[in-house]
Amino acid sequence: MNYYRLKQVDYDGQYEYSDIIAVLYQPDGSNELLVFPNPTKGGFFVSYAGEISEQAPLLVILYDMMGNEVYSKVIVSENDNGSVIAIDPENQLEAGIYFVVGSTDNTLYRKKLVITR
Repeated sequence: MNYYRLKQVDYDGQYEYSDIIAVLYQPDGSNELLVFPNPTKGGFFVSYAGEISEQAPLLVILYDMMGNEVYSKVIVSENDNGSVIAIDPENQLEAGIYFVVGSTDNTLYRKKLVITR
């Protein structure tokens, strides 16, 4: 549960707060990006449960902790059941923490990945 309120500031410096509202975010899980196994000693998989098509491809980017892009791939699937993508099957990534970012249909998904050796 998250609570929000707005603060409106006028040009003369006077301000006023809105009422507090509660927001409960419960994603339906139909468009979810999964990264597994996590943590991993080597290669891993990215799974997207939503629909991927030529009109809405899935862009997967892997960033290291410094924000450097270390991997990227555009996935276009012909089935409506999503996709599972193998990443780093040759175990070329160094041990560390990475961020897997997926983007499709104006939606961003971000997952943390830990690689151990």
